[in-house]
Amino acid sequence: MKKDFKKIIAFVLCAVMALSLAACGGTQASSSAAQPASSGASASSSDSSSDIGMPDPFTECATMDDAMKITGFTFSVPESAAGLSSRIIRAADGLIEVIYSGSGDDEVRVRKGTGADDISGDYNTYDEVAQSDVGGLSVTYKGADGLVSTAIWTKGAYSYSVTASVGGKGLDRDAMAAIIAAADADAETMPGDSGIPNPFVDCATLADAEKTAGFKMTLPETVDGYTGPVIQAIESNLIQAIWTSGDNEVCIRKGTGADDISGDYNEYAETSTEDVSGVSVQLRGADGLVNVASWTAGGFSYCVRAADKGLATDVLNALISQVK
Repeated sequence: MKKDFKKIIAFVLCAVMALSLAACGGTQASSSAAQPASSGASASSSDSSSDIGMPDPFTECATMDDAMKITGFTFSVPESAAGLSSRIIRAADGLIEVIYSGSGDDEVRVRKGTGADDISGDYNTYDEVAQSDVGGLSVTYKGADGLVSTAIWTKGAYSYSVTASVGGKGLDRDAMAAIIAAADADAETMPGDSGIPNPFVDCATLADAEKTAGFKMTLPETVDGYTGPVIQAIESNLIQAIWTSGDNEVCIRKGTGADDISGDYNEYAETSTEDVSGVSVQLRGADGLVNVASWTAGGFSYCVRAADKGLATDVLNALISQVK
């Protein structure tokens, strides 16, 4: 019976995916494919029944504890993903999914299920498919133009997946890796324990962050008008330092690889590429202020982000010249 019900779940997922594909145009996959498919955050029991004649196997849960009680296994996820903080938690027989949403159609969907099958629900054909090591996990990345729309992997007796469409595109590898690291850090006990894992490790000093990340970094000592920094790191991946002033913050990052690690997927009115201290820097902002600056050098990616309140060009250039 349990096996038959899992077949029903698979059928339901595939059917709703097909409806989702019919409604959405594709930008990430190859020309014959649509955007990352999903079972639909807004799908309801009545929608499923009227469209395919079967009830929705998912139960919407108020908390992750409720979802874990339904499935009988543990799962940990971050509070937000790729800047999206609105969450819906759902569970079915052998599967938990968490749907993060934002403005428009922005969505990140994280799943854990029993078995070794692909549980992403994304059956698009992508131009780029590659295996990547993420914290010792062998993860299959699918996407286009250097961005990842779907990541799938297995660990122990479970399968995992992350599907993402933010601004009509996938995520850069660093952003996807941060979500994977959090989704893989499973709780060790069933409901009753508290705490959600965070891929970032708080570091007392920059030297501690360098040990965690596995590389050196140079930072400005101060940012005028701001206090800090708070220094954090992701193991073997990234260092960030955050200065704050009220609700505003300035974040400086250095990470491995050549992808944009800013985590800022907003569209800005003003974009340009400028030479700053001999480095080609991409600038994004509005009203003459810069909200995001990103660049690469020596096998690393860098960014300075002031998303809440942009920085004047001379202030930004001074910061960039001190970051290595």
